[in-house]
This record gives sequence, C-alpha cells and structure tokens, in this order.
Amino acid sequence: MSGEAKPRFVIEKLRRELDLSGFDCGNDALNTWLKRFAWTN
Repeated sequence: MSGEAKPRFVIEKLRRELDLSGFDCGNDALNTWLKRFAWTN
C-alpha cells in the first residue's frame, strides 16, 4: 500500500551511535535516567 503511515516511534537496541540529546518521552525522570544511567545498567 502506498498510503501507509510511518510509525510514530521505533523500538531498537541501545547503541553508542544513537544521539540521545533530543530524546523526550514526556517523563523527566525517565529522560534523565536514559541519558545518565542506561549504559551502566
């Protein structure tokens, strides 16, 4: 189908190449956790 909508989000494995600076899930605590602690956990 040519008129299919693009997904609103994509789930993918966390990789070092990802730019997390623009990430915003709408929850400040989760945003902070991802940016500060995701790699160590």
